[in-house]
Amino acid sequence: MPWKPLDGDKFPTLGFHVADQMTEFLVTPNAGDGEPTPFMPTREQLEFLVRLYQLDPITGARVKHRGVLKRPRGWGKSPFVGGVMISEALFEVVPDGWDADGQPVAKPWSAVRTPLVLVTATTEEQTTNTWHPLLEMLRGGSAADYFDCDPMDSFVALSSGGRIEPRTSAARSVISKGCAYRRRIPRPDRGMGARQWRRPVRPDASQQRHEAGRHHNRDA
Repeated sequence: MPWKPLDGDKFPTLGFHVADQMTEFLVTPNAGDGEPTPFMPTREQLEFLVRLYQLDPITGARVKHRGVLKRPRGWGKSPFVGGVMISEALFEVVPDGWDADGQPVAKPWSAVRTPLVLVTATTEEQTTNTWHPLLEMLRGGSAADYFDCDPMDSFVALSSGGRIEPRTSAARSVISKGCAYRRRIPRPDRGMGARQWRRPVRPDASQQRHEAGRHHNRDA
């Protein structure tokens, strides 16, 4: 069944579904000593998700494979991007056709392959800006129990065997031991800061070196 627009929708998207999952499973970081509150994307953040998870109305495939978020300091870039990273690791973000009403449905990446989400930046301090809110959002909400994941200080272990972990740019020289098919790259936050993430369509250089070495050793 093809896509059927609702309420004047210009294109299909999983953005609303992703935002709903954020609110259901994550909490707002740095909320103080009071009762944890669900993480609710702002209107502008929701608009970003709608665009980021836009689908082709014919094929149902993702249209965008990378994005850049550039907003002033204090806008909430770090927790929002942390929420996107959690979504890619745990939530239903992979297009999976249309339902009986012609609306898009999705499945988690774990149904396709083992997720590996990297929080990378130039320095450890910069990765911390996103990493700490990400852990707080997971630990304070129901996501850790519901998805059976373990948000540890150094990485988040996923029940699928995947993980979310922080790395600095120096990690580009580290030989990859897995398939880093997902990468999220927070840029330095100076004034009008930016957060960038992309979906690599091919293995990075370190992974290619790892695979080449593995085949060489096997053939020797």
